[in-house]
Amino acid sequence: MATINLGRIKPVFRGAYSGATAYVIDDIVTSGDETFICILASTGNATSNATYWTKLAAKGTDGTDVGTTITTQGDILYRDGSGLQRLAKGTARQGLQTNSGATAPEWVDTPQSLMTAQGDILYASSANTPAKLAKGSAAQALVMNAGATAPEWATAGGGLTLITRTKLGSATATVNFDQSITSAYTIYKAIITYKLDTDGAYIQMRFREGGSGSESDLSGSTDYRYINEAFTDSGGNDRGNRAESNKFHLDNASGNHLWNNVDLNFHIPYAGGSGSRASWNGQGFMYRDSGSYYFVNTLGGYYESTDTPTGFSFGASTGNLEADTEISLFGYKQ
Repeated sequence: MATINLGRIKPVFRGAYSGATAYVIDDIVTSGDETFICILASTGNATSNATYWTKLAAKGTDGTDVGTTITTQGDILYRDGSGLQRLAKGTARQGLQTNSGATAPEWVDTPQSLMTAQGDILYASSANTPAKLAKGSAAQALVMNAGATAPEWATAGGGLTLITRTKLGSATATVNFDQSITSAYTIYKAIITYKLDTDGAYIQMRFREGGSGSESDLSGSTDYRYINEAFTDSGGNDRGNRAESNKFHLDNASGNHLWNNVDLNFHIPYAGGSGSRASWNGQGFMYRDSGSYYFVNTLGGYYESTDTPTGFSFGASTGNLEADTEISLFGYKQ
């Protein structure tokens, strides 16, 4: 049977090109970063000689070693205009979004990542940018800051602020509120719910003056000037127009052992400074059991002297204010 020599039926890789090696057709060699196949038997003809060699492949541009780019657990790999880049992991509960230039991802705060304590408030510090305002303290109010750019907590302005409250545990002739008039307020309110233990007695009020621990009642010949008018359930009325040296009358001789109340407003224009004349007005409800009738009282007055009061005194004209009498003093913040 005849034998036919087909020659090579597949290429043979010969390694790196050498000028001293004899190559035949279909030998494959490498030279630098390129691969060539021999197309004509050759010895000493470089791979750049296209008569003997044809280029099969050339090395492309090196890629990025991902292992050296993302180095920490949680890193994110992305591509920018120049190649692969690393975005380091964010903080707890942050969210992933595209940046403002729409060129790369970035981590941003989310409501869950910002609001870390009970009472926190979420607001926008700029367009599409959430921020946290930590909770304020008790009785603070939420206001806009001076630049009108963000909310902030502030001491509540306006309204009544309780200065002090006293509820008597036993019968007491006089209750003093020393050092209660300060420069913090110019308007005060007193709400008094009281009993008198002596028939025909009435509740009265004085201003006090002096430093802490050395206060005393203010008095002058006719400095306590006031009008007191009562309207009874029988349709009658009783008016008093007085100037006294050491007290204001706040009712018209209430009966004993019965609840009465009076609501007073004081205006002390320059509290804590000289030259003030304190004025006041109010209304009340009283019961006179000696005559078995009740009345509504409208009253007001002013302190004639320019003395500077620093406190108030409330008491019974005779006898005592009974237990459970309650006096609340407020300041009005303007």
